[in-house]
Amino acid sequence: MNKRDVVNIVAARADVNYKTAMLIVNSFLEVLMEEILKGKRVDLLGFGAFELRDRAPRRYIDPRTGEEACTTRRRMPFFFACMQFRRRAVDKWAAKSLD
Repeated sequence: MNKRDVVNIVAARADVNYKTAMLIVNSFLEVLMEEILKGKRVDLLGFGAFELRDRAPRRYIDPRTGEEACTTRRRMPFFFACMQFRRRAVDKWAAKSLD
């Protein structure tokens, strides 16, 4: 599924045209990104939470040269599903594995 698919589903469920649905989806994503980039945690009840997490620098070996190098410290976006979402995913997976 991609963004276009999401917009089409939103348009159908909200009974609005494609352009309006695209505006809704884009606005939602923009607000989500703005708040996360401010360092705030965004909780969506029944879905999950988004936040920025610090990743420590780490050492690695460059496969081309064989030299040791180090990454920089960075902040990365992180998502974790709420318990309700995880349970539904597990139940769906368990039902498929029984078939």
